[in-house]
Amino acid sequence: SGASVSVANTCTIPLDVLKVRMQMAAAAAATAAATSPAFTAPRPPLPGLAATALALARNEGPAAFFSGLGPALARGAFYGGARLGMYGPIKAALSGGGGGGGEADAAASAPPSLALGIAAGSLSGVGAALLTSPIDLTKTRLQAPRPAGTPRPTVASVVRGVVGTAGVRGLWAGCGPAAARAAVQTASQCATYDTAKARIGEVTGWGPASPATHLAASAVTGGVVTTATAPVDLVKTRLMCSPPGTHASAAACAAAIVRSEGPAALLRGWTVQYVRLGPQTVVTFVVLERLRAAVGLGGF
Repeated sequence: SGASVSVANTCTIPLDVLKVRMQMAAAAAATAAATSPAFTAPRPPLPGLAATALALARNEGPAAFFSGLGPALARGAFYGGARLGMYGPIKAALSGGGGGGGEADAAASAPPSLALGIAAGSLSGVGAALLTSPIDLTKTRLQAPRPAGTPRPTVASVVRGVVGTAGVRGLWAGCGPAAARAAVQTASQCATYDTAKARIGEVTGWGPASPATHLAASAVTGGVVTTATAPVDLVKTRLMCSPPGTHASAAACAAAIVRSEGPAALLRGWTVQYVRLGPQTVVTFVVLERLRAAVGLGGF
């Protein structure tokens, strides 16, 4: 599971950087508008995906597209591995199949129950997010825009800055929405993939081990996951990149976004998230299925 997510993260890290930049550009525009005497004037449109990419390449160079790759790989190996790796055993345990071995494998590969998949995905996602939130925060800080002329931050400088300002607990800033996002993401991702794989097989006659089944099911899953996680991902990014004390809670941050930018802001960046999550989901599950087959674990 960790290997498959790490491969997918490596392929899609430039899109992850653009997603963070677009989310933070929206935050900066809202702050500027709120403090400007011309607050009631029409706001200029925010830069889109192409404009953000061009500005990033022009101002910071191609290497900026891979900002945070190290923490992204670490997060993929631990967070991705934990949330996907724990999904099958948790689903087996909840269904009464035990914690491992043949019974767990049989329960994990049985015809899926949507409610069971959602419960197992939520639990595995929350557990993984709580364990790896500092890695996620470091990755997000590395990808955030920085003042012109300042040196590119490193993992060590980000950690020192956070701990020096907010203490060790500061490394878990945004942990609440990160756990919520992980629960929503894993539940929607794994339960949708389980269900889609079974239904696609019924309709097309493709077998559960067919690469075509894996590709089609993961493509459907990418769209569902993007829609489900976009609002909590936006709140998570804002909390992780804001100075300590800016928002009292995740709910307060979400309310501030809606108040200053409108409800539609919670889905801002949906396209870039789908452009990232769609291919990432496809790569993750196709690689995961191949790796599981190679080591004799059976289908996901």
